[in-house]
Amino acid sequence: MTRIQFEEMKATIKQAFLNAGMPEERADTCARIHTESSRDGVYSHGLNRVERFVEYIGKGWVDVNAVPMLELNLGTMEVYNGNLAPGITNAIFAMNRATEIAEQNGMGMVSLNNTTHWMRGGAYGWQAAEKDL
Repeated sequence: MTRIQFEEMKATIKQAFLNAGMPEERADTCARIHTESSRDGVYSHGLNRVERFVEYIGKGWVDVNAVPMLELNLGTMEVYNGNLAPGITNAIFAMNRATEIAEQNGMGMVSLNNTTHWMRGGAYGWQAAEKDL
């Protein structure tokens, strides 16, 4: 069986996202998450989702330049509007913010609405685990 190397798959996916108009850093991040999902055996949320994601960008259903905006701060909980940014970048933002809040308060929760599919949820759980949270 022939296997595609991680870096080759990631570079190919990244190029597809760049071709669709995604900024380089976001294209790299999204390609990494898609590639990790395929590598880790979560085939439903990896390589097979790239074509659909590119299609959604083309239809304007994903805004490759949008960023989340704070709508409500409740201390240990914040609510953000995802503005239809790529779900992966929104989810990474939300988990980073939740861990920042938790480090300050012992608990942190972020609600994110108006976002797009963020692929496999486990990718973001690792963010918290890597910070010992």
